[in-house]
Amino acid sequence: YRTKDVHEFIRTRFAEVEERAAKRKEKEARKAERRRKRGLFP
Repeated sequence: YRTKDVHEFIRTRFAEVEERAAKRKEKEARKAERRRKRGLFP
């Protein structure tokens, strides 16, 4: 392994995980927003 490759690998994996987490958060936020509009949520 070259150090550069390892760093690149970690960076890409981390970016993927971050992206997935952001998408999940966005989905949750949208769900909460819909709930609020229906009045199920104060």
